[in-house]
Amino acid sequence: MDLFSEEERNTLLQALTLVKNEDERCSLEQLHGFIFGLTITPDNIKPSEWISYILKDYCEDRNTGQQQRESLDSIHSAVANMKKRISNQGFEFPFQYKRPSGTQIKQMIEWCSGLQTSLLLRSSIWLEPISEQPSEQERQDFQEISFCFASLRAITTPSDIPTLFGQNLTDPDDMSDEEQMRLFVKCLQSLPYLVQSLLRVSTQRQRKNSDRLIH
Repeated sequence: MDLFSEEERNTLLQALTLVKNEDERCSLEQLHGFIFGLTITPDNIKPSEWISYILKDYCEDRNTGQQQRESLDSIHSAVANMKKRISNQGFEFPFQYKRPSGTQIKQMIEWCSGLQTSLLLRSSIWLEPISEQPSEQERQDFQEISFCFASLRAITTPSDIPTLFGQNLTDPDDMSDEEQMRLFVKCLQSLPYLVQSLLRVSTQRQRKNSDRLIH
């Protein structure tokens, strides 16, 4: 499926060219993952907190040029559009994950990199400590979100897999290359489940925050 509409794609690609160093420039996959993370985080993250992750050289001041302002507007628009789509239609993992090609695996890794970056902006909220006597739901939520963060790290930094999943080994460095690859593939295949877990917990946290404001 397409990550963005054709119009969004064109304006966002133009916005990303503001980053002069191509090695630091986000891909559309990274940007999509990043925006998805922003839209589901159960907290208000101001643009001033996250815009530098996308437009590395961006400086928000009165002298910002027209191209920079238009680029910022296009990114804000993409965030608003994704929020609307998720609210109206839900969210479906946008990649072929059962038998992905090498190119598709690379795209998924980039998407996960963007998602991980935005989730870490509010990691304290996603991974908030559970109470001393947690309900079964609280315990399940914490385990699922912890697994989400671990899986995203495993996908984006495969060298960390032994540390993340080698608790039963005397020395995590003893994990074989074959086992590391198996776990990497397992994390990739679990992405649709992880996305749904994030969406479910996000909805619960937002509802909980709304209830606090009401009462």
